[in-house]
Amino acid sequence: MSLSSIAEPISENTDPLDNLIAGEQIQKVLGVIGQLNGLARQAFVMRYIEEDSYEMIAEHLGRTPHQLRAICSKAMKYLRVQLGPNIPSPNRKGAEYV
Repeated sequence: MSLSSIAEPISENTDPLDNLIAGEQIQKVLGVIGQLNGLARQAFVMRYIEEDSYEMIAEHLGRTPHQLRAICSKAMKYLRVQLGPNIPSPNRKGAEYV
């Protein structure tokens, strides 16, 4: 495969400084997610990273969708407190961040 066969760049963000900042932000977010307890971390990852429905997560974790909404809401609140006002905004339409 030659370089000329690649239609689009892998990343639109080609500025090394921007890439470094984005990487640092991701590491901060992942570090805080790692501080969550097992259930909260698993629910948070399934909801906001894997984008599973509350119903699917509830079935997998043996909880109700309502319980999972509360767990994810508390986890998001914890992330906001730990990361302060610089938490990255969700890109996806319809994200349910409380």
